[in-house]
Amino acid sequence: MSPSTVGYAVYALIAALAIVWGSITYLRRPRYATLEGVVTRLVRHRFARWIVWALWAFVGWHLFVRGSGAFK
Repeated sequence: MSPSTVGYAVYALIAALAIVWGSITYLRRPRYATLEGVVTRLVRHRFARWIVWALWAFVGWHLFVRGSGAFK
């Protein structure tokens, strides 16, 4: 298995966990923090916004700009 395949599998796993978390919190709202609530609280702080932006730029660069051949 190539390293890029492992990377895509990890990103797919993270996305799947986010979807599962969102589904669980939608069904059981009072007990768990929602993904929306966590992100909203996180981006209230300027430093955290920069961290989120840097992570998003990193993921975007490595998945879409570099051209690893996944979308060809």
